[in-house]
Amino acid sequence: MDKRVSWGSMIKGRPVALKSINDSKEMSAEYINELKIHYRCISAIPPLDGEVRYDHGFLRFFGITQNPETKDYIMITELAPYKDIRNLLRQNFTDLSWSDKLYWLRNIAGNLVTIHNADYTHRNLHPGNILMGQIKDDLTVAKLAHLGLSRPAKKLSPMSFKEFYGVLPYVAPEIILGRKYTKASDIYSIGIIMAEISTSIPPFVNRAHDNKLALDICNGLRPTFAEGTPKSYIEFSGQCTNSNPAERPTAEKLLDMFDHWWKITQDPEILDDTFNAADKMIPSIDTSFTPHPDAWYKSRLLNFEGVFDES
Repeated sequence: MDKRVSWGSMIKGRPVALKSINDSKEMSAEYINELKIHYRCISAIPPLDGEVRYDHGFLRFFGITQNPETKDYIMITELAPYKDIRNLLRQNFTDLSWSDKLYWLRNIAGNLVTIHNADYTHRNLHPGNILMGQIKDDLTVAKLAHLGLSRPAKKLSPMSFKEFYGVLPYVAPEIILGRKYTKASDIYSIGIIMAEISTSIPPFVNRAHDNKLALDICNGLRPTFAEGTPKSYIEFSGQCTNSNPAERPTAEKLLDMFDHWWKITQDPEILDDTFNAADKMIPSIDTSFTPHPDAWYKSRLLNFEGVFDES
């Protein structure tokens, strides 16, 4: 879905983002239903002190309007001051602790639990769809965006089983193979995101995002981690990116694990300094890279028809 975003608009003194959904004047009933499911998930978040807990991870949604000239629809959402998680990682990597990163993963996993408990899937998890909000001056939170919006707004018929909207490095191997998207496919994407959070370097940035890469992913290729990344973190990411979807943990397991690790970083009485010790390595991590001209990190239509012709 291509969008134009206007930053700095105001509603009742609150800054908001206006996201124009291109080519949406013929928006399908299916697409509108996906919008409804997205915001039904938000309303399912339990209240805290009488208010909806938007800090769980979803961007707050204020409504939909329509451009009177183009007739395209415009989504009105909370403004994410730090844009997406990749932007924040790239700009502030040496200043970020593992406590920060685990807190964001905890946000993301909690949000994913809400989505999966509603018997829905995100379908397009990648850093560009993890926006960074703020609920206090010193507290930045990760907020999932664009749930279920990974197909064209006016798409009326299902895509071919060899077609998928997404960002290739985060697409699970079973999707490349033309199988059904499941909750476990979301979990795979989280495992890849864990690697990028470790390094601040986008996965497979030095090679073309083509059928050869898709084939290598199906054959077990996974991103690397930064030096000093805790072994338990790397192993858990490996569970998330297991080639067998049935072997991947659930969203609830992700939330439990990230919450456990984050609490360890917060309690000086816990005799486990795995992540705090890893913080000492962060200033020495090389975050430089030269992207391949055919490496793509925005959602696009992927066609896997000829993947196995590459073998």
